[in-house]
Amino acid sequence: MIKVRLPLSLFPYSFLVRTSNLFLGIADKIAKRKKNLSSELEQAEIAVEPKKYVALCISSSFFTFVVLSIFFAIIMKIAYQNPVYGLAVSFVLSAIIYNRQLAYPKLLIIKRVRETEQNLLPALRTLLIQMNSGVTLFDAMKSVAQGKYGYVSVEFGRIIKRIEAGESAIEALERVARTNPSTYFRRILWQLMIAIKAGSNIAVVVQSIINSLSAEQLTKVQAYSARLSPLSMLYMVITVILPALAIAFLTVLSLFVSGLQKMIKPVLIAITFLVIFLQIAFMGMIKTGRPSIG
Repeated sequence: MIKVRLPLSLFPYSFLVRTSNLFLGIADKIAKRKKNLSSELEQAEIAVEPKKYVALCISSSFFTFVVLSIFFAIIMKIAYQNPVYGLAVSFVLSAIIYNRQLAYPKLLIIKRVRETEQNLLPALRTLLIQMNSGVTLFDAMKSVAQGKYGYVSVEFGRIIKRIEAGESAIEALERVARTNPSTYFRRILWQLMIAIKAGSNIAVVVQSIINSLSAEQLTKVQAYSARLSPLSMLYMVITVILPALAIAFLTVLSLFVSGLQKMIKPVLIAITFLVIFLQIAFMGMIKTGRPSIG
């Protein structure tokens, strides 16, 4: 049994496997509507059928809802004498957990792509150095596979295993290119395949790929730096200037409007949490927009 790590799951995988069979009917309908889920699971290296994965997510979120409903119902009963609020909170949290778990393969793919593209240039330079030293393409790829280049080493390791199992270099490169989510990595493998078929000098092709990839990454860095300037200005306006103006306005207004003093404290708390949320959102935007370079 292949274990699938579901984020935010409160239950062991064996329990989810048994209970997920109850939801296979609805899971099958959802999986059919999500046409990219099968390829996403393959690229994320999650060896589970799409409908089974959806069923696991439904099972996890459903039983999470049950546990949270009991917990929050007791809390709300004690605090507000109304357990219905606890059910509402539990439903929202369970829905968030379900969406996060369903999107987990995409998150794994994004992580894999970023790590692959961060290590592409160092790996290609190693490949070029090996080949310029007179090493064959197979041994050069083996050197990259044994290096510390993250997913790039993993993928080259798969290529080496396929070649050692009897496949030709072109077949091995093609099979790995089909399942890798990185556009750059797939393009590099296709260029290597074309060079092998044409009998070209592989070292010259690799040097050309390095030059092209370096130029593209430089363009990405320049575009990213150009976006940072307006983002930093927007950050200052939304998280610094506007909250300060709002607090000053409320403070002055409270001096002239009776009864407004009681509203100042909850409004200030709301502004504080809003600013914290916006700061986290901006940090996320800056982090996700940062180009993956080697």
